[in-house]
Amino acid sequence: MYKRLALKYQVVWMIFVALICIMLSQGCDSKIHIEEQVKNWPIEKFTSEKWVKAEHRERYKFYNDIINNHERNLIGSTEKEILLLLGEPDLEESNVRGWDKTFSYLLTKDATEWYDWFLEIRFKQGIVKHIGLITNN
Repeated sequence: MYKRLALKYQVVWMIFVALICIMLSQGCDSKIHIEEQVKNWPIEKFTSEKWVKAEHRERYKFYNDIINNHERNLIGSTEKEILLLLGEPDLEESNVRGWDKTFSYLLTKDATEWYDWFLEIRFKQGIVKHIGLITNN
């Protein structure tokens, strides 16, 4: 009887581990998919003036320049400095996923896409700690 019960728990454990592995691999595929798409986006030199004047569907062109040439300067910036540089965020959230505040700026690339892209800026104690790209897919 004990052997049968032990075997049952062992099978349940193996299924659980298999499901975790599948979920983790799905997340990796998604990240690779995002990186592949972003790599092919056109690159336009970022300036605050261009960003503020650009329509949402044009902002994606600045993303690679922001990450490659400005991210280091933005990390450590204050909320006020980000607002002066990028304007009001399209979405502002507080106390989400362990961050004090998150600003999200819509980067909708194309009206034919099924989901939107966002430049996400995360704050701890009023200071930028992370900048990245997210999608609502």
